[in-house]
Amino acid sequence: GSKGLEWDNVAIIELCHGIYPGSKIDTEEGFEEERRLMFVGMTRAKKVLDLHFHGQPNIYITELSVGG
Repeated sequence: GSKGLEWDNVAIIELCHGIYPGSKIDTEEGFEEERRLMFVGMTRAKKVLDLHFHGQPNIYITELSVGG
């Protein structure tokens, strides 16, 4: 139902180390699926994308920061 939907503003929260991806993700395929889901969420923003974390950011935020 949400395929192709976009919004002016998108916020993705709890992008903290140990929270997202969850501690139960223990395979490369699991990490890739979580990465894909985050990318899909990020690409839904037309104007503003807010990525929120507290403490240590998750691995995907770190990848974005260094040009991953």
